[in-house]
Amino acid sequence: MSLSCPEEYYPDWAPPVPDGAPPAATVVGDALERGFSMVTARYGPQADMVLGMEIVLPTGEIVRTGSWSLPGAKPFYRWGLGPNFDGLFLGAQGTMGVITKLAIKIVPHPHHKTIIAYGMDNPYDMQDFTLEVSKYELGIADHLVMVQGGNWPLVMTRWPKEKVPTDYEFYKKLGIPRWWMNFEIWCHSKEELDFTVNKIHELAKEYNAKTGHEIKEWKLHPKQIQSRLRKPNKIAIPYSLWNAGFLFITVYAPWKECAEVSEIYVQKLEEYGFPPVMWVASIDHCRQAICMPIVCFDYTDPEDVRRVQDFNRETTEILLDKGCLNYRPDPYVHAPLTFARAKGYYDMLLKFKKLLDPNMIMHPGRLCMP
Repeated sequence: MSLSCPEEYYPDWAPPVPDGAPPAATVVGDALERGFSMVTARYGPQADMVLGMEIVLPTGEIVRTGSWSLPGAKPFYRWGLGPNFDGLFLGAQGTMGVITKLAIKIVPHPHHKTIIAYGMDNPYDMQDFTLEVSKYELGIADHLVMVQGGNWPLVMTRWPKEKVPTDYEFYKKLGIPRWWMNFEIWCHSKEELDFTVNKIHELAKEYNAKTGHEIKEWKLHPKQIQSRLRKPNKIAIPYSLWNAGFLFITVYAPWKECAEVSEIYVQKLEEYGFPPVMWVASIDHCRQAICMPIVCFDYTDPEDVRRVQDFNRETTEILLDKGCLNYRPDPYVHAPLTFARAKGYYDMLLKFKKLLDPNMIMHPGRLCMP
């Protein structure tokens, strides 16, 4: 299927459009980076949606993966004819070869949608309540295509810093919780949608009764719901307004550790003099979390740039100690610090690299490979 005209051939289906990405992001690029899409809470990382690839190797050879590797076969089955090697090209950033074609799953795109949000005072209630909802697989959790939230500075830093208050009390009066979680719901009928919404409200009451805490529904205005349903969500645009620049640092963690990771990032952002902006999203029914501080800084100020690098380095060391992984490593901090701790893996990666690219003609990407 050509992604230039999916609605023409499959009007009730949609490709897994990247979410929270720059406008130039593509479905193929997001898949190759193992990224985050509008249905990641339901279907997992974007790379899990790949069915097959055509790759031009540095030697000039052309290979296909999955069932596509059998001449005449369609790309319907990822695991192919034997041991599957497509993982060598996912996250490789072009270091192993050039992907010229990619087959990817499309997903149902029903017309009954909404978003409900719950607010809480701390990231642990955000983490634990979201997990309770996400446990309802084969039911309501399978209608939750995107589950994402964060803290109140996400709202504050969407405007130039000289134009908005920086204390929480102002935002509290506007009804903005300290922490919250959005549940984006897609259903095939109004009855399904109503059932799913009501069940989440029921689970919230049960959570409050069990914990003695008080999480509350954050009632969204219809325009807020409409805005949050719009895809792709161009999250990269407003955060550049705060202070002329921003950096997304994305880390994969077990869901049950995302509250602790959030606290670490918030504390360190404040220590380094940055607004403590934190975003968290569910991957595959809370089997993993993607945790992302948004570092708002002035990219024209060398001192700001230095503080960003110092913050990045210190938090990377802390989270590597906890077993968390950077999703898209940079060559200055994440890759060298990570591979220094995983020497066996890195050595094997180099062996594969030399096998596929014996003359070392490919760009090293951001993985610190030759």
